[in-house]
Amino acid sequence: MAGQGKILILKGSRQVGKTTLLKFLEQELKKEYPTLFFSIDLEMGNSLFKEPKLFVKFLESHMVSGKRLYVFLDEFQYLENPGLFVKVVFDRLKEQIQLIISGSSSLDISRSKEFLTGRKIEFQLMPFSFKEYARIAGNIKNIGANDYLHLDRLEEIRDFYLMNRDNLITAVIDYLNWGGYPEPCFESVEI
Repeated sequence: MAGQGKILILKGSRQVGKTTLLKFLEQELKKEYPTLFFSIDLEMGNSLFKEPKLFVKFLESHMVSGKRLYVFLDEFQYLENPGLFVKVVFDRLKEQIQLIISGSSSLDISRSKEFLTGRKIEFQLMPFSFKEYARIAGNIKNIGANDYLHLDRLEEIRDFYLMNRDNLITAVIDYLNWGGYPEPCFESVEI
């Protein structure tokens, strides 16, 4: 898997789909590899997350010979010292595990970065762009992945607008009200 030998960090604002993406990855990986998934915000009283050495021992007890263990830590910023905790676990087990972590609080993640220098690959998950939002929720014709409007073709833009006027207005209003967050977008899609 890409990123082997590095901690994979998925960052983004709340509700952009980080947990959904992590759970999808876990489901795919567990078809071939052992996986463990922890929602740190739900584990705050768990002694495993008080000391990295306890968590290391726990992970060692779940390792399968010859297979990399994929460990997901969702909302890792809720750990007491998230950067130091993850650094210790990674340094001890980087040959046997792949850490994939997510976090919403950019301030807490920024404080954690100093411990993770040279050990991480970061990905930023953003809300949908208007085009993505409109493609999913707006019922707009000719806005598929391979359809591009050319600003130098005024007639094409006019035709596109006339074909989609009402749906464009609705999509713009919804996008301005809710931003590009996935949940309201998918709620508006008729299934």
